[in-house]
Amino acid sequence: MLHAVLCVTSWAKSEPPHIIMLLGDDVGWGNVGWHRQGDKEVVTPHLDRLVERGIELDQMYAFKYCSPSRSALQTGRNPIHVNVVNPVTTEHNPQDPVSGFAGIPTDMTSIAEKLAGVGYRAHAVGKWDCGMATDRHTPMGRGYQTWLGYFGHCNDYWSEIDKCGMGSCGDTAMVDLWEQNRSDANTSHPAAHLNNSQACSQQHQGGCVFEDDLFLQRALRVVREHDASEPLFLFWAMHACHGPRQVPKWMYNNFAFIEYDPRRMYAALVSYLDQMIGQLISALEDKAMYDHSVVVFASDNGGDDQANNYPLRGAKFSNWQGGIRVPAFVAGGFLPAARRGLKLAGATTLWDLYATFGSLAGLSHKEATADPLADRAGLPPVDSVDQWGYWVGSVREPPRQELAIGGALGSSHGDGGHHLQTTVEGLISGDMKLLLGIFAEAIWTGPQFPNATSNASDWETTVDCRLGCLFNLTSDPTESRDLAGTQAATVARMIARIEAINATAFSPVRGTSDPRGCDVAVHRYGGFWGPFVAVSMPSTKPRPK
Repeated sequence: MLHAVLCVTSWAKSEPPHIIMLLGDDVGWGNVGWHRQGDKEVVTPHLDRLVERGIELDQMYAFKYCSPSRSALQTGRNPIHVNVVNPVTTEHNPQDPVSGFAGIPTDMTSIAEKLAGVGYRAHAVGKWDCGMATDRHTPMGRGYQTWLGYFGHCNDYWSEIDKCGMGSCGDTAMVDLWEQNRSDANTSHPAAHLNNSQACSQQHQGGCVFEDDLFLQRALRVVREHDASEPLFLFWAMHACHGPRQVPKWMYNNFAFIEYDPRRMYAALVSYLDQMIGQLISALEDKAMYDHSVVVFASDNGGDDQANNYPLRGAKFSNWQGGIRVPAFVAGGFLPAARRGLKLAGATTLWDLYATFGSLAGLSHKEATADPLADRAGLPPVDSVDQWGYWVGSVREPPRQELAIGGALGSSHGDGGHHLQTTVEGLISGDMKLLLGIFAEAIWTGPQFPNATSNASDWETTVDCRLGCLFNLTSDPTESRDLAGTQAATVARMIARIEAINATAFSPVRGTSDPRGCDVAVHRYGGFWGPFVAVSMPSTKPRPK
C-alpha cells in the first residue's frame, strides 16, 4: 500500500493528471444508484460504475443552494467568506468596485487561474452562477480558456430563456446563453448561433437541441481537441437536475411506469445526466486520457422538494443534512488501484477541491492556498483543505475536522433584493453537528418521493434551535435525536466556536439590480444577458430566433 501511494505521489509531481470536475445541480441523495441499489426508478449505471472504480466521498458538503456553492468551489473559500446569497446577477454597488456585485469579488483568485499558472489548459462548460457584471466576473475573466454556458441560476432547457431570478426586461424575455474563447481573439459574446427557436419547448422538441446536449457536445469537443501531453482542467456544470425540469421525450418515455409526473420527470433527468457523463468518460478512454485523470463528481447542494434526499432530513435551502450533504465520488485511473472501491467517511467540502486540485498540479499547500491579490484587497483568505493524501491513503486521519455552516440572516433562500447579512447557522465538529436558529424543511421523505400524497406545506415544518439542536452524525445520520438536553457542555463549546467564526463572516453590500443590466442586454446583446459594467451601448446584436 505504501509503495503504491509513493508511486502515485512521485507521478503526480512529474506528470500532473488531467482533472475533470463534474458538478450536478440539485441532485438528491436518494436519486443516485449507489444510494438506492435495486430501485428501478433510479437508473444511474455510469455513475455507479465510477463509484465502483473510484472512492465514494460519503461526507461531501456543499452550501444549501446554488451560487454560494459555486463561488466556494471556484475560490476555495467557505461561502461565509465569499458569498452566501443567491441574488439576481445584475446586482451592482458602484461604491464597492471589488465586492459590489453578485457572485465572487473581483480580487479573488480562481482555481482555473491557479491551475493555468502551472501549465493546465482550463475549460468550462455549463452553468456559471458566480457573477456576470464585468468581464472579470465571467469564466474567461477567471482564467478559463473557453466557456459555453449560462450566467444565472437557471434557464429553459429548450429556449434558453432565463427562468430564475431576472426573467425579463420589460416585455422582453431574456436569453441566458454565452460563449467565450481566449484563443479566438478573446471573443466573448451571446451564443445566438446556438440558441434554439423560441418555439422550442418540452412539448415541441422537433428540430431543437436540448441544452445539456449542447453542453455535452462542447465537453466532448474539449476532450477530443485537447493535446493530451498537456494537463487538462475541465469544469462541467450540468443544468440537470435543476428546474424548470425538462428532458428529451425518449428519456421521459423510459420512465412511463412512474405514475406521478414530477417524480417521473426527475428520474428521467437524473438518468439523462448519467448517460451524458458516461459519454464523457468514454471520450476520455478513447483519447487514452482516463488512466491519467482524476474525475470528481458532486452536486452543488441537496435535492429540492421535487427530488428525494431519503433517508436524510430536509432538502435544498435548508441546513439539515438533506440540504448540504451531497452525493459525491472521486474516480479516474490516477487513483491508486488499492484505494478503488472504498467509501471514505471523512468530511470534505466543495471548497476543499481548490487546495486538492492545486496539490495534484504539484503546488505545495502554501502555494495552492496563497492569494496575494485578495490579501491586498483585504478579502478573506482561502479556507480550502487538501484532501488528496487522505483519499490515496498517505494520510490516515481526515484532514477536515470542522465545518462552519453558513446562511443569509433572515432568508433561507438568500434572495430578496436587499442587503443580507452573512451568518453562521451551524457547526460540524468531529461527529457532532449543532444548528443554531429556526430551521424549516424539518421533515423526512420516504423512498418513493414526491408522490400523490405529498403536501407542499410539509416543507414549512420548522424546529426551534435558537438554544441549539445537537446531533451525532455518526450514530444518527438522519438527525432524528436532538442531544442538546443531555450534552450542555458540548452545546456551549460549539456555540462559542460559532460566535468566534461568525466574527470572520464576509458581508459586502452588493447593491441592488442595476438597470444598466437590462439596457446593455437589450440594446447591445440583442436580448441576451451578459456583462454590463463599463460596456459600450451600440445595438449590434440580433434578437434571438
